[in-house]
Amino acid sequence: MALLIYNTKNPIGLGIYMDKSAAEAWKSYRDNYEVASDMAQQNTKQDLCTTTCFDNDDFPTFIAMLRNKWA
Repeated sequence: MALLIYNTKNPIGLGIYMDKSAAEAWKSYRDNYEVASDMAQQNTKQDLCTTTCFDNDDFPTFIAMLRNKWA
């Protein structure tokens, strides 16, 4: 439990239950993280779909950027 609290910036603000068992704290952390993860995936997918290559762009760099966004 100490590692979870130590490695989380503002655990109380994230809604992590620190006064209960470690299993309940980990479950609350995962529940909050999965919601943020879904939003991040949607934003990343939209960013990937709206990425365009212009005539003066370096094509290999553009492909590398697309691979990073896709990953």
